[in-house]
Amino acid sequence: MELRPMAESPTIIYDANIGSSQRSTIPAPISVWYSLHHLCSMAAGAFIFFTGGMAMAQGLGWTEYRVTGYSGHFQYSWFVAVIIGIVLSLPAIRIMPKKFIMGISSLLILAGGIVFTCSPHNLDALVAGRYLNGIAVGLATTPYLTVISDISRFGARGACLGIEQLSLTLGMALQIIITTRWDVRSLLTTNSFHGILDIILAILAGISLWRFVESPVDYLRMGDEASALGALARLQRPPRVNSATNISLVEHNTYLNEHCDLGICSSIGPMLKMIFFRSMMLAFTFSLPLSEMLKMSKSTILSKTSNPSAYLLNIPIVVAAMRILGAFLALLATDRLGRKLPALISALATGAFMISIAVICRNYDNLDSAHAMSCVSSFCLMVQFCAGMFAPLTSAYVAEAFPLKTKPYCIALCAVLEQVIQIIVLCLADPIGNDGTLMAEGIMIVVASIYFGITMPETKQTSLREAQKRFRNLLNWKAI
Repeated sequence: MELRPMAESPTIIYDANIGSSQRSTIPAPISVWYSLHHLCSMAAGAFIFFTGGMAMAQGLGWTEYRVTGYSGHFQYSWFVAVIIGIVLSLPAIRIMPKKFIMGISSLLILAGGIVFTCSPHNLDALVAGRYLNGIAVGLATTPYLTVISDISRFGARGACLGIEQLSLTLGMALQIIITTRWDVRSLLTTNSFHGILDIILAILAGISLWRFVESPVDYLRMGDEASALGALARLQRPPRVNSATNISLVEHNTYLNEHCDLGICSSIGPMLKMIFFRSMMLAFTFSLPLSEMLKMSKSTILSKTSNPSAYLLNIPIVVAAMRILGAFLALLATDRLGRKLPALISALATGAFMISIAVICRNYDNLDSAHAMSCVSSFCLMVQFCAGMFAPLTSAYVAEAFPLKTKPYCIALCAVLEQVIQIIVLCLADPIGNDGTLMAEGIMIVVASIYFGITMPETKQTSLREAQKRFRNLLNWKAI
């Protein structure tokens, strides 16, 4: 499905969709990974999702006033706004180019950043800023995943799609760090700094859209073959139309024709898989109970230790760094080692560590024990490392799982359910998980991981056509 790089000398080109091979002497285009248009298309989404990661962390306990000062509405407002943005994106992608949708998202983030910068202490203004940011992130989610899955080169699709969750992770980590280490006596508040970053990132996203590339499949669906060929040409460096782009255009046409007959029934199986794998597990691995448990463990250890080490003072920063490390490792592994095995291992480990945290914290005496809380902080660190590795893999899977006709709606439903789960946990769960929330989440992650191991396919080094065919199989035992 993707534009595939070829060697400069005559070589064998293997068609992953048909299985045949043919000898060609076509001069090779440079890999689309280095195309300026391709990189700018990814960068526009990356800047938007970076701001979303900061706003998400802010709603999950990492705020300037971490104990008082913010209402429940402040916490869940961003997640409600993301749902609104996702719903609005569905009709928008039918009537306007995705470039315009991403542009609207950038403008909303810019407006939200200005609100945060100008009114860092006004709760109503901050809630309004969070709504603007959430709608922007919701608007961008579905168009970004659909476009990047279509324009990414063969053999690098997983890493390109994983940029979405990597950017969210970087935003979360930065919010954790600045909230933990910010000097409260500073004239520049964390909210003002947050707003300034939003403004900068929104401007960078807008600049990146100058070279944004629309999906060739969308052009073909509208019967505009010339524009589709032009989009494929821009994914090369230098941009040009040659035999390679014509071959890729044929593959995209084949993909479109094959998926015209696939409807809702073909989406039910993949949808059930992705609800557990993407919606539920992503929401559970970065939640308010986990954030509060980490902060509680740090407070208990510091109160019981006469001479705390630098590590104890910076536990949240170490946790943020481990989440980033896990996300980068996932991007390196997804197109080499694969998606399934790293995701399965990291998900099982995440569930096991969360159950361990829940078992320790069920005993209230442990909440006042430095030794028990040091174990909790270590488990929190491992949870975020494994969750960081798991999250980017979900982006690759959710963009590969669904037939072309229902793809935007299924991706949108997965993203909406993720926000709904976060809102439910925020509204109903005990903030530190002592009501059994963490135990229930850990058990559900372990059970879902077993289901995932049996049913989820391995899709590395496959075309979108082949990946989607594998998702339609009920059972997929192959792990590598």
